[in-house]
Formats: sequence, structure tokens, C-alpha cells
Amino acid sequence: MSIFSKTSVGLTAAALIVILGGAKGASAQTFSFSGALPGSQVVTVSSDGGISYENAYAGRYHGILAGDPINIFCVDITHSIHTNDTYTANTQYHITDAKGSLSGNYYAGGLASAITTNDLGSVTVTSIEASHRASQVAWLADNYLNANSFSGSGDTDLTNNLTAVNLSIWDIVRDGGNGLGSGQVTAKNLGSLGNLVSYYEALAGNQTTYQSSTAMWIQAPQSTSGDHLQDYVYVKKGSNSGTPQPVPEPGVPTMILCMGLVAGAVVAARKRRMTAV
Repeated sequence: MSIFSKTSVGLTAAALIVILGGAKGASAQTFSFSGALPGSQVVTVSSDGGISYENAYAGRYHGILAGDPINIFCVDITHSIHTNDTYTANTQYHITDAKGSLSGNYYAGGLASAITTNDLGSVTVTSIEASHRASQVAWLADNYLNANSFSGSGDTDLTNNLTAVNLSIWDIVRDGGNGLGSGQVTAKNLGSLGNLVSYYEALAGNQTTYQSSTAMWIQAPQSTSGDHLQDYVYVKKGSNSGTPQPVPEPGVPTMILCMGLVAGAVVAARKRRMTAV
């Protein structure tokens, strides 16, 4: 399913029980997507090489894992999710673990597993290149996911920097970090965010062999058709500066492209206001 689909792909509890597959014990944890909240902003982005664009949220999101609120970056611009969608996640693997094959409904390895199999929409990528991309994602998460302030990038605005880091992650996973002007992941009207993306991609480009013991992969289970909800990266508690922000009650249920589809939320809000009048 395209990330731009307006159809819910939420899984029922019964469906989750059927497709748990390889996640067992402490590695099988309930994950709920809380939504795109402060730390993200609207960007105009494409995941199909510029054929279509959507206005969507990019940046730091919030989730709840095993009852605890966490900060997350999306590593998966290919699949869809809605606010409050819940699934049983496999959190057994670090992002930088070696790739593994699909075992049951989860990959028995790190993020490179999904990159090499085109599960995240990448073109054909070698195992070595996939490992390099996973290392860059882990480095960005370890250094910036829980940050409360930024310096050195030329912009001290927290949301701008978090947005740029997340855009960099999508571009690294899909295109190897070639910027947002070409490849599968492109964007328009970025303004100064374009310079920030270039800054973070350049930093991450020096971290192709980085190994992390703290950047963990939140894997969504695959259905029999191969579809699934979005995958994320989070950083273990106590392993990074900053702490997860409180998770407020969600407002309008928005679909997230790894982000939140803006148009639907705006229309729904307008309808509510008209009804109130």
C-alpha cells in the first residue's frame, strides 16, 4: 500500500494474533502510534520520484511501547498508519544488526533486512550498501531523536532540525542520501530546510560503519500479502540526551505518511466547526 493511500490499514486484535510470527517473549511488545505532534511540521514530499506530492508531517513523532511513551523517527516512507493504530512490534533487533530473512511475519535481523528486500521501497541495494544506510539512520537517531536543543546546523529551531533529520532518514533509506532534488524521495518548497537536510546527510554520510547498541527497530508484522503498518526507530531509555515529551490526547485521527496527511485533518476540522455553528 502506498504511503499516500487514504484507506486505513489498521489491524484488528484478532488479526494481530494470527500474524505474530517470529516476535516472542520480551521482543514482542505492543506499539501504538500517538501521532505527529510538536517536533514535526508540514512538508511537500514525494516517495515516487516526483510523480505525486503530498502535504504531510515530517519530524519527531510519539508512540507508546509496552505502555511507555517514546520518541520515534519513521524509517518507512512506504507504508501507512493512522493515529491510535496499534500493532504487536518485534523490538528484538538493533537498527544496525546484520540483515536477516523474513521469519514468520518479521525480519530476523536489522534494518538492512527490509532495505535489501525492497520492503521499504528502495531500489535494488547490496547487503553492504543496506548496512551503510542502516548505520547512518542509527547515528542520526542516537544523536538527535531525544535532543531538546540544536546548535551547529545554522538553525537553532528545534522543529526545523527534527524535520530535517527525519527527511534525511527517508532519503538515506530510499536513495542513499543523495538529497531531495532527485531519486525516489524528493521535496518541494523546502526553503531553509533544504540546507538543513544537506547538513545532516553530510554528517550521516561519514557514519556508514557506525554500530549502535541503543537505536532499536520497531518492526510491524507483515500480513500474508506482505503489507504492514509503518516501522520506526527509537532509542533505549537513558542512552541519549533528553527525555520523551508527554503524549497528549490526540485530536483529529489523521493518517500518517510516516507523517500525517494534512488535507484530511483540515477537512474534518472544518466540518466540526460548521456543525458547531
